Amino acid sequence: MKVGILGNGRKVYMYSDFLIGGVTAFLLLAYLIIAMLFPEKF
Repeated sequence: MKVGILGNGRKVYMYSDFLIGGVTAFLLLAYLIIAMLFPEKF
């Protein structure tokens, strides 16, 4: 996902990729932890 709102510099692209990737990984990790702690809900 390349979103260059602040400009078309390479730093902006890398930062947005890092941000999106970090949020996705965090949500996936949280989902896995919740699924392990509360297996009866899934």
